[in-house]
Amino acid sequence: MLRYLGAYTYRVAISNGRLVALAHGNVAFRWRDSAHGNKKRILTLAVEEFLRRFLLHLLPRGFVRIRNFGFLANRRRAANKRGIRRLRVIVYLLWKSC
Repeated sequence: MLRYLGAYTYRVAISNGRLVALAHGNVAFRWRDSAHGNKKRILTLAVEEFLRRFLLHLLPRGFVRIRNFGFLANRRRAANKRGIRRLRVIVYLLWKSC
């Protein structure tokens, strides 16, 4: 789970490989439709709408990606996984004793 979260929190909003076309004021890109078995689909949006959605992923000034700090930081992940596993056991034992 830590690897998944650590990777997810620093990715760009859309990779270049997913961009299909830019023509006539429209942007076409690939996406996975999780509601229908992760089928790959192509969505075409007006450039303005595409940029609006893309800009929603930019961080405000002064904010940093959480991947670089705390328990998701790469250099501390292995040690933190051990600590998190210990905490899970402790929480489970406390829960069981209630």
